[in-house]
Amino acid sequence: MSKKSARHADANPNSPQALRQRHLIWEKCIRSIGILFYLPAVLLLHRAAMVLTGQAPETPKPAGLFMAVFALIFVIAGYGFRRLDPVFRYRGGVLAGLSLLLFAVPKFGLFFPAGIAICAYVLFLIFGPPGRKIYSADYQRAIAATPHIQATPPIIVWVAFVTLLLFSALTMAGPRGGA
Repeated sequence: MSKKSARHADANPNSPQALRQRHLIWEKCIRSIGILFYLPAVLLLHRAAMVLTGQAPETPKPAGLFMAVFALIFVIAGYGFRRLDPVFRYRGGVLAGLSLLLFAVPKFGLFFPAGIAICAYVLFLIFGPPGRKIYSADYQRAIAATPHIQATPPIIVWVAFVTLLLFSALTMAGPRGGA
């Protein structure tokens, strides 16, 4: 694309490139949800490995398999969000809603205000105005027409993910209690 045609594309507010540029921050946020979905998968896999290897004898082995299956579901949903696949909008919404219940109702799990805020923000991104635009057919066509525009998540998201991975690995390989 020449400089003249690039300027012309930018001058047209309805061009795919202009559309992507206007909504790129929301696209980055929604893609980052995918990484957020990888985080519980790591934690669930960690806990499942502990249960299945006998490091958590108080938890029955079938619970470990259940956790591993849920970890796989979170990985698949995370992958769908990273690709901006419209099918995962609703599936991920169900997982975010269930997570919200887990964090909001102490009877179901653990009252965790930060988890409530994150889940509420994820639901806003998926079903609010940003999600409606990003998952619209027009925007999906704009993504296909502008593969040169990359919406990568901020480095802090990857740093948090790698930190959690390292923490999980260190706790799995940590000292074993013995009597």
